[in-house]
Amino acid sequence: MITFVTGGKNEGKTTAMSLLFQRYDCGAGFISPKRISTDSLPYYDIQSLADGQRLPFIKPVKAKVSGWKEAYQYGPFSFSRGGLYFGKDILQRALDNGASPLFIDEIGLLELDEKRGFYKILKALLSQKKELCIATRESFLMQIIHHFGIANYQIIEASEMLKQTKR
Repeated sequence: MITFVTGGKNEGKTTAMSLLFQRYDCGAGFISPKRISTDSLPYYDIQSLADGQRLPFIKPVKAKVSGWKEAYQYGPFSFSRGGLYFGKDILQRALDNGASPLFIDEIGLLELDEKRGFYKILKALLSQKKELCIATRESFLMQIIHHFGIANYQIIEASEMLKQTKR
């Protein structure tokens, strides 16, 4: 079963994924918490849900960051080679250790349009019929479902989940 955590920009997908991980009390994967900056665009880290370790992951292309090793650019963002490797390694180690479900925050146009980011490992996990929790923007959800041929899924709206948590 694939669980999609959906919402628009800044609607709490990452927070909802973290809460969902806590509810399961098992599994492994990563979230991509946002770091607000003085720039007009945010920065993102990639953080292991299992141990909280985090690395810089995404920055605005124009931002100067000492020691940044770019894997590639997509739109206004630069993706860190180390961050991408870290995310893939988290998922591979979780898979090797039999962890379930696996959490991926997030899948979007980078994977759909460019077949980059976490595209290959997502394809592998889906082919192995692993239980996954995937954050994605609501506007990309149906494209992802069709592109990857996902038939067995449920949808959790991040904003609704967060409202219920506050009660």
